[in-house]
Amino acid sequence: MAPDATPGLATWVARTDDLKSTVADCPSQFGAIEPMSRGSLNWLITVAPDGSLSGGGVFPTLIEWQTQEHPASSLEKQGCALELLELFHPEPSSLRGLLECLGLHDKATIRETRLGERPYLVAHIDTRHGIRSIGGPPI
Repeated sequence: MAPDATPGLATWVARTDDLKSTVADCPSQFGAIEPMSRGSLNWLITVAPDGSLSGGGVFPTLIEWQTQEHPASSLEKQGCALELLELFHPEPSSLRGLLECLGLHDKATIRETRLGERPYLVAHIDTRHGIRSIGGPPI
């Protein structure tokens, strides 16, 4: 990261128990289903052929963990929890339809931007020091 760059959010990931069925049932351009692994963890994830982020990063990447327990269950609690995920997009109806299909319509708030404005994310995280936010419009 460049010295003057600030942290941001590129995209988000949504978990499914059956990636093939989810991709088939929900119309979007998720990309190919690719197997991945790291150490003892194995998963399937959607990846666009050109590596781009679906919907400018506002449409979720899909993942299917191939483990007995979710990997997050082994992490030490840090006192942080996602309070709100805001998705900013110039065509909210397509995003709304996708989230409905995925059963995620109540997991994020969709905000409309001006036509031509690049999509972006804002995550509001409840921490021991109060709500903190990360993300925002591209510079």
